[in-house]
Amino acid sequence: MFILGLFTAALITGLRGGAYPAFYLSAFKPSRVLKGRFSGHESKANFRNILVIVQFTISITLAIYVFFIQDQLRYSLEKDLGFTRENIITIDNSSSQLGYNVRAFKTALEKENSVISAGYNQYDLLSMRTSFMRPENANDDFEQFRCYYQWTDDTYLETLDVEFLAGRNFSKNISGDTAAVIVNETTARLLGFEDALGEMVISGASRDHPYKIIGVVKDFNHQSFDKSVPPSGFLYREDTHDQLTVRLSSDLQSSINRVQTVWDEYSDMPMDYQFLDVEFDKLFKREQRLGKVITSFTFLAFFVACLGILGLASHTAEQKTKEIGIRKVLGATVQQIVVMFSKKFAFLVCISGLLAAPLAYYITSYWLETFVYKVQLSIAPFVNAALIALLLVLFTVSYHLIKTATANPVLALKDE
Repeated sequence: MFILGLFTAALITGLRGGAYPAFYLSAFKPSRVLKGRFSGHESKANFRNILVIVQFTISITLAIYVFFIQDQLRYSLEKDLGFTRENIITIDNSSSQLGYNVRAFKTALEKENSVISAGYNQYDLLSMRTSFMRPENANDDFEQFRCYYQWTDDTYLETLDVEFLAGRNFSKNISGDTAAVIVNETTARLLGFEDALGEMVISGASRDHPYKIIGVVKDFNHQSFDKSVPPSGFLYREDTHDQLTVRLSSDLQSSINRVQTVWDEYSDMPMDYQFLDVEFDKLFKREQRLGKVITSFTFLAFFVACLGILGLASHTAEQKTKEIGIRKVLGATVQQIVVMFSKKFAFLVCISGLLAAPLAYYITSYWLETFVYKVQLSIAPFVNAALIALLLVLFTVSYHLIKTATANPVLALKDE
């Protein structure tokens, strides 16, 4: 709602900035205009300056906001999640595309040099199911919690390159692992265990069957960054084969071609696969859309503000024609004249930057509070936005000032 209000303010300011010259010019008396006597009053000049300041304050605020959106999005896409997502594909087998060849297909893949590791799982990593979990001997006052869970084989966590903090991975050679569970740090903490290994837990995912904790993995994020790392648990089931997660070598396209070749040997159906990093990036679609919208409004706001400053520069150049002519006759260079009159516009932008800083700080802080994992506020976006505005203004006004400064001073000093 706050951003909507800012956009509304920008629109109203733009309309007022555009309407003002029309009302201002229509107020001139023809007789005075024909005599060249149409200079405005000081109050009108101040009003023009205020409009320019408001327009650039909004523009700089939006620019700062855009910089932080881009920083947060880049941080989200590049942050270490606690598992490997690059060069990983997930192959769909939820419709039994492989038939009875699920084990043979995985075994054949593991023989390929382009395949580093492969493991079956039931649910997509980003769409794991939840169920309650509690210690087996929990007191009546223990508050059970919802926990994400995933059915896997013995190589799934290895394929994701998840770090074990304690205990071990599942093993197909240990029959008792069908009654075992691996939890993350958050789950162990919520269960109240200082040393979770060997503890028994009850989970709705196992229909109240007790499971023994055999491993604790480091927290890894499989949700959007507006949430803390959730409690997660992994259960072992050898006949899990709804999806195969495959970690490939760095030569991605060649590796996929090899996987496709092996797939065709075991299935007549097309291979449906997704890149894990691409699927994960989709979690940040909202931020990507917001960034595009704010960027568009920022360009629009700067465009409207530059139109205003262009009109002000044209008006200033017209009003100061004789003064510029006198200064040239007295020996002033074009560069000196341009710098002298540009200071006024630079001053207006500096005021806008000072006004925009606290406003942008409030908006950005409010937005970043929606993320658990976020970038820190820094001075660079504030400075960069102000410099962009300053350069735009100097570039915009230079044309009129240089044109007036290079004109023949004799023409400027002719008496009406």
